[in-house]
Amino acid sequence: MARIIIADLHPIDSEVFLKELTNQDYQAVFGGEDKYRPQILNFGVKTLEFMLLIAAIDAISFLTDSFRNQD
Repeated sequence: MARIIIADLHPIDSEVFLKELTNQDYQAVFGGEDKYRPQILNFGVKTLEFMLLIAAIDAISFLTDSFRNQD
C-alpha cells in the first residue's frame, strides 16, 4: 500500500494531486456523498405516510363504531 507523507509533498504537487481527484477518489477522501437532503425528504414522506395511515385507521374505527351503535 502506498504511503504519502505530507511533509514530502511540495505545495505545487499537493495542488495538482487535489485537482486530479476523480469523483470516486473525492468521495473516498471526503467521506462519501452528501445524502443529507434526500434523507430529510425521505423522513418527511414517511411521516406523511404514517399520518395518512393513522387517519385511515381512525376513519375505519369510526365507521365500525357507527354501525355497531345503531343497534
